Amino acid sequence: MKPKIMLMIAALMGLSAFTSATAADGTFGDVLKLRQANIVLFSMADTADSYVPSGSASGKASSMLGLSYSGEGRVFMVEVRLSEKDDRFLADVALVPGRGDRGTEARTFQLDLTDLKPLQLELARDEATGRRYALQVTPSIDVIDQRTRPFDPARLRLELFYFSSGPVIVNDERYVGRMGAGGGELAWLELPGIGQVEFSLKRFRGAEALGALYEGTIGIKLEDGQRIQIDGVTNGVHNQVIPGGPYTVWVRWTPSELSFEQQVEQTLSKFEGMQRQNELPPDVTPEQIESIRRGIRRGSLMGSGVMGIPQKDRL
Repeated sequence: MKPKIMLMIAALMGLSAFTSATAADGTFGDVLKLRQANIVLFSMADTADSYVPSGSASGKASSMLGLSYSGEGRVFMVEVRLSEKDDRFLADVALVPGRGDRGTEARTFQLDLTDLKPLQLELARDEATGRRYALQVTPSIDVIDQRTRPFDPARLRLELFYFSSGPVIVNDERYVGRMGAGGGELAWLELPGIGQVEFSLKRFRGAEALGALYEGTIGIKLEDGQRIQIDGVTNGVHNQVIPGGPYTVWVRWTPSELSFEQQVEQTLSKFEGMQRQNELPPDVTPEQIESIRRGIRRGSLMGSGVMGIPQKDRL
């Protein structure tokens, strides 16, 4: 009795109710195949350059779609009602002229979309200019698989990192750039004066528990006390912030053989050598060159990325 009461409450609250009997084999629901259509309103003369789109909409059977056009002395509305009748997929189209539009005639059409072939419907035409006003209708089938599957946490791949241009901060004060990469369980950074820092949510050879992931931010404290913070971190096949935590981040640090100042000087020398040898892109501007110099002096990221944990490093 209780499930029926809950469904009634959901209906009264305007909530969509998903109901299906649980079959003996453990399935819940079916594979639904729902008819749908996308409509595009446009005008066009004889050439592709004359094409002017005026909006698009999409919906499933039983939907009412509406688009409007305003231009070249015309103002009208196109209403499309999608429906199913006797296993046919139909679109009833109404062309409704606006106030002051004397060139557009009110008309109605019915399109049969059952065979899923795209259709183009001419609504009106300007004889003087050759411009026509038309509706492109593209039917399709939306397949929704509502059958249940055994829950397997491994399929979520929460160990995969995604960095969406998140800022990287060193020692709570020095901004060194943004990290943009994703799809790997092992991430790495290379920083002047620090060296290479590899990190993962999975323990790997030579790694220590030197970091934490919490609410989309990774914080790492190296053995010498230097700190690295990376924001905008998401995880898993659904590319989302993992709730809860903090979670252990395993870190392997290969210190730089050069000091920060030595690394900056070396990188700056190499860059200026490329400039003297005309090895920079031909379209680089003086302003861009100066911006690169400032970034090098600031100690910007020398490299970053993600990858799978090499087989030799897996535990």
